[in-house]
Amino acid sequence: MKRLMMVLAAGAFLLTVTASCEKCSTCIVKETDGTVIYDYAETCGNKDVIDDYKNQCEAQYGSFGFDCACSDD
Repeated sequence: MKRLMMVLAAGAFLLTVTASCEKCSTCIVKETDGTVIYDYAETCGNKDVIDDYKNQCEAQYGSFGFDCACSDD
């Protein structure tokens, strides 16, 4: 019985840890007056995926003077 409880506790822990690693983010591109000119599709993944997504938005639109605002969902 003790062994079963340990296995169940370990399984619950692993499910909690792996589920909390994936995050989602949505970026929008705005003009300086706040007008939205483009909505990126929501992207979900680990920290590296989200960072790449945000960097892509900045690289594509930041150099043109637009603001890339990303929110973590």
